[in-house]
Amino acid sequence: MELRKFYTAFSYSMPHHEFQELINPANQICKLLLSHFLALQLTLTPVAKNEWAEKDVPKRKMPDNGVTGRWFPALHRDIPEELKGYYEWPLWVENEVKEHRVYNGVVKREVEEEL
Repeated sequence: MELRKFYTAFSYSMPHHEFQELINPANQICKLLLSHFLALQLTLTPVAKNEWAEKDVPKRKMPDNGVTGRWFPALHRDIPEELKGYYEWPLWVENEVKEHRVYNGVVKREVEEEL
């Protein structure tokens, strides 16, 4: 639920000129922040899904990691050498999504092997 506050800030609270700077492909720091935000979203999606499944409330549409994960290449394009170390975790998450080892937080190959 706390992560949703960021969406509110991006969608409703942030002035247009600040949002434009946040998504500016030339702003390397914002690309780094967005990359971490995306990786966090992809790893927290299964937690949120489980929380909503346990409650007697209408199901909310959760992000599709297959679609959302496609944002990584644009965020990871032309990473400056001095920032590469800060991208280690989001690059790992991107690779796990690409290799279909992580999808909605489920490690598919391990789950399939158990079945």
